[in-house]
Amino acid sequence: MDVQIKKLSYRAGLVFLFFTITVHGQNGPVTIIGQHNYSMNNTTSLLQASVECKMIATRTGITSYLLIHYPETIVREEAVDCIYENLFFIDVIEEKIIENELFMKILVTTNAQTINACTN
Repeated sequence: MDVQIKKLSYRAGLVFLFFTITVHGQNGPVTIIGQHNYSMNNTTSLLQASVECKMIATRTGITSYLLIHYPETIVREEAVDCIYENLFFIDVIEEKIIENELFMKILVTTNAQTINACTN
């Protein structure tokens, strides 16, 4: 009898956790990772290259996220712009310079409500 109660409470806990994650996920935080290799030239300063690379990596990450999580929709530039303008954080998690190449990996945070509003 004790084993059956434990199994039942375990299953009830899993069901509760599933519904909590599902409901919370409708407006929960969304983390997006993007990356870009930027070719630097003699006319571009390191600061300019860094800003440009960060922007391109972010927009690439947003586009990739939309293509993966919303495969039935066409990704419009307006949707990417809308999400980009409403991001909470943009963090550089990796940055390397090798010869004339600047590599940057970024992590951005927004929420599901913003993404839904921008894609509808």
